[in-house]
Order: sequence, then structure tokens, then C-alpha cells
Amino acid sequence: MLTRRDFSCVLERPSVRWQVFKPNPTLKIGYMHIQHFEDDVAPGVDQAMTELADTSALIIDVRNNSGGNASYIRLASYLTAKPHFVLALLSRPLFLQPLQSRFHRIQRRN
Repeated sequence: MLTRRDFSCVLERPSVRWQVFKPNPTLKIGYMHIQHFEDDVAPGVDQAMTELADTSALIIDVRNNSGGNASYIRLASYLTAKPHFVLALLSRPLFLQPLQSRFHRIQRRN
């Protein structure tokens, strides 16, 4: 069983930490802890995933994650086999009104 004393990684980025555990000579387990999703997460996730690529398993720890911005998308991109639509940014003057009118039309059909 791993304890906190066993986890001694070097802080690579302020928001992302990672390490490889070797419980036995043939098994390598990657561990990544993400404290919050801020602007520095995307490059940290890229570097961590490169270094953890040859592991047998990956633990992504987001316990006590305080949230942040949409940088979580970079992490999610490594977990899907093909591209997926995940985010749309809308601004009120250009997009909100057309969306509201489409939403009302959809609601009235039901």
C-alpha cells in the first residue's frame, strides 16, 4: 500500500504533479495530481502524459481540485479515441438571442 511518504515527486508545474510508481519490476503505474485547472495545466498535462506514456496504468487524482478554466479539455483529449465537441463559448450580443429563440421553438414542439 502506498503512503504519503512514498509519494515524493518533483513539482513540474504549479498545478500538475506526476510520478511513476514501480510496485514490482514488471509493473509501472503513472500517478498525476491536478490541483486546479488554470492556464498552466495544458503544458503540464502534455509533459506528464509524455513521461507517463509507457506505464501500465494511470491514476488521475483530482481530489480537492478547486476548478478553474477550460484547460481540463487538454486532459480529456488524451482519454478519447477520436475528437469530440466539448465546449462552446457564447457571448450575449452575438449568440445568446439566437440560441434563446431556437430553445423556445424546441420547447414549444414538445
